[in-house]
Amino acid sequence: MRILHLVAMGVFIFGAMPASAAVTFTMTGVVTYGTDNGYAYPGGEAPFHTDPYAMDLGTGQTFGLATGRAFSLVISLDETLGSLSEDATAFQRYGEGADSPITAAFTMNGVTQTLGNYVGNFAKSYQNPDRLVGRAEEERNRPDVAGPFTTAYGYLAMDMYLPANVFNEKGFAEAASWTRTADENATGRLSMFLQDTNGSGSGPIVLLPQRVADLYLRFDTLHVTSDVAAVPEPSTWAMMILGFGLAGAAVRRRRAFARG
Repeated sequence: MRILHLVAMGVFIFGAMPASAAVTFTMTGVVTYGTDNGYAYPGGEAPFHTDPYAMDLGTGQTFGLATGRAFSLVISLDETLGSLSEDATAFQRYGEGADSPITAAFTMNGVTQTLGNYVGNFAKSYQNPDRLVGRAEEERNRPDVAGPFTTAYGYLAMDMYLPANVFNEKGFAEAASWTRTADENATGRLSMFLQDTNGSGSGPIVLLPQRVADLYLRFDTLHVTSDVAAVPEPSTWAMMILGFGLAGAAVRRRRAFARG
């Protein structure tokens, strides 16, 4: 009876475990070309606070030069959220609001912008070349702004092309690592848009100018790590249960032998 109880507890514990949890995609590299725009309104700033250079379009608008700056992009994927679609060449996970599966944090010039609590979409393809595509939308309060300027809406869209065979048809949660060599050139584009809004009334009202970063990127590293705990396959379960049963039988034989 005790053996059966242990088996039942084991099925409950392992069966309750999620099939997957957090998967982290960490990418580093440099900006090959791009601008981080700012505006000359009070309190306005570029998304990454890059210093403006001598460019004035006569609109009160200046641009920060981002070319040559180092960056990191960290995408955290929760495979328990959103819906999964897959085919012979790609995996994609999508969700909205509390079901958004990703958080994307892009850091440059000591400033980090994090997005993803509104809509998250992330796809990985294993073809020639391999590719990561993502979009993270955000709607959040701005604690540094008083009055009706209470929320900011923004999105981060990234598109990364890697050499072939980095993923080798691996699922999202399977570890992968890549470091650029002299003859490899993994590239992508990241566009970020931040816009103040007032959510009162019938819908969001756009307030203040947009702040946009539009960056062409060269990726130098990619590391995929996961804290996913593997769930046993059905055949593994069968072997485990059989093992428990054999162990119980052995205990019963020893007890019978001791009584005899």
